[in-house]
Amino acid sequence: MEQFALTGASANAVGRNTVAEIAGLEVNYSSGCLSAELLIREGNESLLSVYGIAGQLKFRKKILNPGIYEFAVDLKKGAYVVTLISGKSWAARRVNVN
Repeated sequence: MEQFALTGASANAVGRNTVAEIAGLEVNYSSGCLSAELLIREGNESLLSVYGIAGQLKFRKKILNPGIYEFAVDLKKGAYVVTLISGKSWAARRVNVN
């Protein structure tokens, strides 16, 4: 599976948090392609995972830099949870595949 960054992204501190503590995640799925915008600290090894609703791992990729990525992931119709773990922070989003 190929991965590539489309654009860079940055995170701003919110409230008492700092950029180092923020993990942001926005995802979309269309026609075998998972698009994910990752707001992470640059150089901080992060882990993006896709799980079926019953907990089975469908996809996992290590990421080092913030940005918008596209991954070739074949998901069947149903609901999935996409997680991002970066340092001590994490984010999760639900994706429905029709």
